Amino acid sequence: MQPTRFVCTVTAGVALGALLVGRGLILPAFDGHSALIDANLAKALAGPIHLRIVEVVLAANVILACLAERWLGVRWGKTLALVGVGAAAVQRFFLLPKLYETWARADLVAGRPVDRLDLANQLHTQDFLLAVTSALLLLAMLFVASREARPTSLSVPSASTGSARADSTPDGSVDARVRETTLDAAASNASA
Repeated sequence: MQPTRFVCTVTAGVALGALLVGRGLILPAFDGHSALIDANLAKALAGPIHLRIVEVVLAANVILACLAERWLGVRWGKTLALVGVGAAAVQRFFLLPKLYETWARADLVAGRPVDRLDLANQLHTQDFLLAVTSALLLLAMLFVASREARPTSLSVPSASTGSARADSTPDGSVDARVRETTLDAAASNASA
């Protein structure tokens, strides 16, 4: 595997893992449904963890944006990565600070003020949609990378056309082992 493919695949995997594990397991543990922790305290504790999850996704998308064209082999792959950078940046620098500021000014236990709770729920929905968008962009890049990584079928040469040799590599050069075997066979036929 080429180093660029390896780095990009691992980076996309880390970002997807942060989204799935962080948002699927870690953040729901802070929902405040436990009798041991207050709902307001749970939201306050979840804020920094949520920010770190989005920072991992943002860093991964920046790395993928830098290497996307070489990794994916298509120019629009970089566009996917840049959209992912934009979504993670909006989420990290604008949406989440506003979300946790709104949660801090609302009392979840008392359920007041209602307008702040409604705003916080709207921001939470937008945060969820941006996380889903980031995950779909990462999956799209991994799909494109898997399609590009498949070996191309080599055509069998025909007598009438000058198509590629069956023993050639995808870049058109003849494999050295095949060349040696062909030379050995020719030498043994000449001596016989």
